[in-house]
Formats: sequence, C-alpha cells, structure tokens
Amino acid sequence: MKKDFTQEQQEALRFDRHIALTANAGSGKTSVLQQRYVNILMSDENANEPRNVVAITFTREAAADILAKVSKNIEERIEKESHLKQKMKLANVRDKLNNAPISTIHSFCSSLLRGFPIETNLPPNFGELTEFEKKDIYSNSIVQALEEWLEEVNIEMKERIRNLISHSEEKM
Repeated sequence: MKKDFTQEQQEALRFDRHIALTANAGSGKTSVLQQRYVNILMSDENANEPRNVVAITFTREAAADILAKVSKNIEERIEKESHLKQKMKLANVRDKLNNAPISTIHSFCSSLLRGFPIETNLPPNFGELTEFEKKDIYSNSIVQALEEWLEEVNIEMKERIRNLISHSEEKM
C-alpha cells in the first residue's frame, strides 16, 4: 500500500469487499479511488478488463478526473515495470481504458438500462432529459398540481385565492 495515505485511506484500498467512499472535498477520495481501481485491475486475473470494474461518482468532472488519474497511474507503472509479462498486462489494461465504466451514477444507470431494453421495457435509444426539458416538466407539473387542487376547492376559497393574487399583482 502507498505510504503517504492515511490509515483510513489505506483501509479503503482493500478490495476484499465493495466500498462506498465518502469524504469532504480535498480529502484524497479521487487518489484513493483511482489507486484502488488500478490495484483491482492488476491483482485479480478475472478483473484485468477495465470494463469489468466499475467506479461511480457524482459529477462528470470527477469521473473524468478519476479516469485521467487511472491512465496516468498505468502509464507510470508501464514505464517503471521491468517484467515483460506485467508490462504487457499493464499495456493491455491501458489499451482498454476507453471501455472502463468510470462514470456518473446517471451514466452508469443509463448504460445498464440500455443493456437490457426488453427487461426494462425501454427503447434502447432513450436519452436523459435536457435542462430545458427538466425545467419544462417541473413547471408543467406545478401548474397541473395547482389546477387539480383548484378544481377541488370550493367557490368561496377560489374567490379568496383570486383576491390574494390580484393584491399581489397590485403590489408588483
């Protein structure tokens, strides 16, 4: 294990179990996660395919950062490695990193759902909502909820609401 990691970070590097790594910004999560990722790829014969080892984070920036650090780590190991077999294994991992599922939760779930379109009853070409679509759905759902609520409100309450709205408009 790397010597400059804290005891807690060294514990997170163990891969005899799955982990959820949470900590404050700047605490070394990315370093620990990328080191753990590479360690798993290099120590487990069945996991040396990057597509078989998942790393999930919350932001695209964090996922890109982890992938960049994993790539750098592997390149450094290739340069330092003296055994041909290990060097070839590292090169194989490097060459397949573009298939590594180092992604956001949304991206991982989307790829998982796309892989099972029949079971999920979703079209395989579905996509995530754009920001505009999200705002539109949000606005429409608020309006719809208010309209449904107003249909259930009695006439006296409707008049009170109209008065409240008209007084608010006058003050604007």
